[in-house]
Amino acid sequence: MLFNSYGFVFAFLLIFLAGFYGLRLIYDRTRLCFLERVARLYLVASSLIFFAFFGLEYLGVFLVSILCNLVFIFLQKKISKNRAKLLKILFVFSIIFNVFYLGFFKYARFFAEIFAGISDTKKENIVVLPLAISFYTFSQISMQADLYRGKIDCSDYLEYLTYITFFPKLLQGPIMRFGDFKSQTTNLLGKSISVEKIESALSLFVLGLAKKSLLADTLAAVTNFGYSQPDTLSSTEALVVIFIYPLQLYFDFSGYCDMAMAIGRMVGIELPNNFNSPFKSRNIDELWKRWHMTLTSFFTEYVYIPLGGGRKGEFRTYVNFIIIFLVSGFWHGAGLGFILWGALHALAYVLTRFCIKRRIVEDSMDDRIRAKTGISGKNRYKRLMNKPFGIFFNYLFVAFTFSLVGAGSIGTAISLFRRVFGNFVVGFSKNFLELFMLDELWYIIKMTSFANGKYSMTICMWIIIAISFAICLFAKNAYEIAEKKLTVKRAVLFGLLFVWSVLAFSEVSTYIYMGF
Repeated sequence: MLFNSYGFVFAFLLIFLAGFYGLRLIYDRTRLCFLERVARLYLVASSLIFFAFFGLEYLGVFLVSILCNLVFIFLQKKISKNRAKLLKILFVFSIIFNVFYLGFFKYARFFAEIFAGISDTKKENIVVLPLAISFYTFSQISMQADLYRGKIDCSDYLEYLTYITFFPKLLQGPIMRFGDFKSQTTNLLGKSISVEKIESALSLFVLGLAKKSLLADTLAAVTNFGYSQPDTLSSTEALVVIFIYPLQLYFDFSGYCDMAMAIGRMVGIELPNNFNSPFKSRNIDELWKRWHMTLTSFFTEYVYIPLGGGRKGEFRTYVNFIIIFLVSGFWHGAGLGFILWGALHALAYVLTRFCIKRRIVEDSMDDRIRAKTGISGKNRYKRLMNKPFGIFFNYLFVAFTFSLVGAGSIGTAISLFRRVFGNFVVGFSKNFLELFMLDELWYIIKMTSFANGKYSMTICMWIIIAISFAICLFAKNAYEIAEKKLTVKRAVLFGLLFVWSVLAFSEVSTYIYMGF
């Protein structure tokens, strides 16, 4: 049951909120302390029911992970803190278990195909990737690490269950630490939820829904077509597919995260922001400070720093960066394309950091900060690379490297690149252009003199692409827009946007990060 579905918006979400606010109403009138635990149990039960809609087999894999980690938590609490060596062995075993659990399900098919040379008929019998296992496994690892380090105290198993199952962040993150989540759920029923908070939550949900249903799903129709049959594309069609895939991925992922933040806010839980206008980045270093920020934070805290971070010399620091990106590639998916994607981003990141350190190019500091610190560009190259040229070349790199992921295989990606760099063929087929035919936009075009023109469908395509890039490059983030006061005019606009998004549910696509 996706967030952008009739069943979720008009049934599950409404029932969930009605039950939660019913508990709040009873608590306000009675002040019965045990209702706080009832509220946590309600969140856990609702989340497991939500997860079960995707399949009982997925729920089973999730419950096994929960039960095993509960055992680790129980043992850590029972072992005396004086027995440091035993605690360390238990901690290492818990990490090995979670990594193996993720690796077994995520890479079984990949390694079987490489080492066993299985036939197509046998592929159907290999374990299928369980839903959301990458996200909840990383949450398990972060909790086990913080528990071992003494940063958190999990004295109540129900707190753990609420944290690991909370459905708004379950499918796509953000990857939130247990300590941060626990502070958000303290005094859950007694926490004040103002009208302004509800208004901002509703606004944020509508914006996320629109990004997913109107933009991501429209672009997905094009990229799915292009990646499924790259040899039929012209050179310009292949370029369009390559360039819009990062847009599709961004609108899909950030739209889902916006909706997750909105749902959490509706019950008084603030989830961390996961995106900060990533395509405004001027280099690859800045991109990874803006894209999937909670994953970057996770790798920094639990992989980069334990490896030594930047404390063991420049060369070791660069090696640590490379390890991080290779691990990130493996985490995102099983396939040579993901590994190559990680390796290319590692190379670009190391080169960028090397150049920044030697001031061959400047970092992404704001001009006002640069003026205060006295750091400024000393040549035109710096200034060019720190302005639109930097944004363009950075996006160019992102688009071509992300195609290795979107294509699904190295062979498909190579076929797509051949269409671009081989004999360059200009033109768009009718079948390709029809994929951009967003009905509402097409109706507007029909009312103009362009409707009967030769390039009417091409105009529709470029309008959608231009709007998508304009939102990424010039618009504020959805959570910033949602913070503004909800006037009557804004309420009407959000209402129309919600209706438009709901009408687009019939063209819903699968949430793309379910495959990562």
